[in-house]
Order: sequence, then structure tokens, then C-alpha cells
Amino acid sequence: MDITDLPAHALSSAILKRQVSCREVMRATLARIESVNPVHNAIVSLRDGDVLLREA
Repeated sequence: MDITDLPAHALSSAILKRQVSCREVMRATLARIESVNPVHNAIVSLRDGDVLLREA
């Protein structure tokens, strides 16, 4: 299962249990945005991925 398919409560639990890192979640989310947004055009503004990863 892809990280981005998890409900928020399961994702939060996985982060707390250190089964997944915040950076892994951010990478997966950015990859999902990159693959899906060209079709749906739902993201109006996106900050630089490197900045977001540093902040994760």
C-alpha cells in the first residue's frame, strides 16, 4: 500500500511508531502530486520540494 493511501489517523500512528518518517511521507505526497496534478489541476501553488523536505 502507498503511504498516500493511508487515512490520516493511520499515517499519524505510523509516524508516532516510527514505522515511517515525516520525510518519507513528504516525498510520497510530492510524488503523488506530481503524478496526479497534471490530470486534475488541483494544486494552485506548491512550495519548492527541497524546502518542504527540509521542513519535514
